[in-house]
Amino acid sequence: MKTRKHIPQELEKLRTSFEQWRSEHPKGSRIPQSLWQEAVRMARRYGVSRVSNFLKLSYPCLQRKVEPQDSLSALNPPAKTPGFVELGFQSLTPVACSLRVERGKGKSVTLTLSGLSPEDAIKAACGLWEARP
Repeated sequence: MKTRKHIPQELEKLRTSFEQWRSEHPKGSRIPQSLWQEAVRMARRYGVSRVSNFLKLSYPCLQRKVEPQDSLSALNPPAKTPGFVELGFQSLTPVACSLRVERGKGKSVTLTLSGLSPEDAIKAACGLWEARP
């Protein structure tokens, strides 16, 4: 005789929410993000296989949403940062300045320059950044 494992109440409640949503929408409709978020939370607690079977979800789809990604979340992607910002310097007089350039993974360089035009300071920063050891 096969015994049924204990099903947590919160997982039962989520299954009821999925069943209600499925009864109100045609097959193939996109599952709302709020249900996916709860399914991901349950999968992190009880395991992807158990939750995908219990909620009748695709294992690979749920797994992709559960897996941590490099600063991207399948449920809440962050706003994109600009890849390039053009600074409009035109024949400005030389001044003292500090210029900090950052690249991903914590790499950065800070230049403190005096007597250079802004154009020359930017050229120097670009030259240093591109010259890798």
